[in-house]
Amino acid sequence: MSEWGAFPFGKLNSVRPARRAKKADAVVIGVYPSAWHVRWVAPTHRPAGPAGGVQALAVDVEPTVFWDGARDDFGTRLAKWKRDVGFRDGEHGTIASISPAGNGSSGQKLSSHYLAPLGLSPDNVTFTDVFPVYMAHTRSGSSRGQLDAIREEYDPLAPALGFAASTLPDRMSRHELPRVAAERFGARLLEDLAGANPSLVITLGEEVWATLQRLPQLRAQPPVTDFDALKSDSYGAVGSLWLNARRVDWLPLVHPGLLGRAGEWETLHAAWAVSPKSVL
Repeated sequence: MSEWGAFPFGKLNSVRPARRAKKADAVVIGVYPSAWHVRWVAPTHRPAGPAGGVQALAVDVEPTVFWDGARDDFGTRLAKWKRDVGFRDGEHGTIASISPAGNGSSGQKLSSHYLAPLGLSPDNVTFTDVFPVYMAHTRSGSSRGQLDAIREEYDPLAPALGFAASTLPDRMSRHELPRVAAERFGARLLEDLAGANPSLVITLGEEVWATLQRLPQLRAQPPVTDFDALKSDSYGAVGSLWLNARRVDWLPLVHPGLLGRAGEWETLHAAWAVSPKSVL
């Protein structure tokens, strides 16, 4: 059993390795990896939860960090997953043959809204996370989180279907995560950065910002005093890190999860993407 728990229908959660470029022009550091999702409808012969299924149920780790789903054969991947976990159509419910929209969405957004404005190809970028283990989030406002969906729809049915309840970890708070990430995975992150040896490091969100500053080896010098200060004309400004005894540029940007929502971060990032400050 994995110390990081198991997904619905039994696949084990695991530490996700960095996605390494042969020659890295840049490194992108996210918070934590995503998962691979399916649209699952509960079997009609069993009492179901409030929704009778989940539109995008996390059932496995994502194929690679910041996977964009491009050129992926969802049908082939789904068939293999069913064989691996012993999923039987009808008895265990039904799964749509089309991939949910959430699969690969972070990777797609990163490529188009972050890398393309800088003239970077994903093939020449190394991708990693400060906390390289998938965590399921809970409800935010009126929106049901992945962990809520699992607990309401899958877990009550799991024993009757012959499966164990999911044991995925709950997402840490934004205050707790940087400390745990630095303590548990700081050495791994330093190895990822040193191995890539880029001229530019792009970080996504406040939690990554805070984690890097907990690693004294990086001698992190942010462009502004705190992350919220980027919510200004300073958005897109460059700081510095030290890797392999040399100074490299550090570009802290907002997390992709905050894009697509009307607000100041959306406006600032959209303006930056049209005319990014020169960093390469």
